[in-house]
Amino acid sequence: MGNLPDGNGYNWNVGVSVSVPWGLHADKARLRTAKISLLQQQTRLQQLDQTLLVNVRGSVRAVATNIVAVEIAGKATELSQKQYELQKARFDAGLSTSRLVLQAQDDLEAARVNELQSKVSLRVALAELHRIDGSSLERYRIALPE
Repeated sequence: MGNLPDGNGYNWNVGVSVSVPWGLHADKARLRTAKISLLQQQTRLQQLDQTLLVNVRGSVRAVATNIVAVEIAGKATELSQKQYELQKARFDAGLSTSRLVLQAQDDLEAARVNELQSKVSLRVALAELHRIDGSSLERYRIALPE
């Protein structure tokens, strides 16, 4: 007891504070959030890839369909032209009426309009395909200002 401090001695205090994170909860939560966000972005990217693929396939099919439509419309125009010429020759020979000639002429004009519409549809389908694949600016020689 002689070593105990009395009122005349010095008092000593020593303190230690240790902080140890038990489990790193905040860091683990941020990591989980980042992983979930990454997974969501990867899923979104896959969805965009699939959407783009579907759009490209649809555009390619539209172009192919319109090419066939233009060919068919061209043949229909040729046949209508021959039918008109045949009716006109028959009319000139006195074997047909003017009504049949006019009807053949109307059919020829309708076939020409259908052929023109098919060609326009083909151009629209091609433009859409170029838009989707990103080549429309180059194709139409359009330069964007920098």
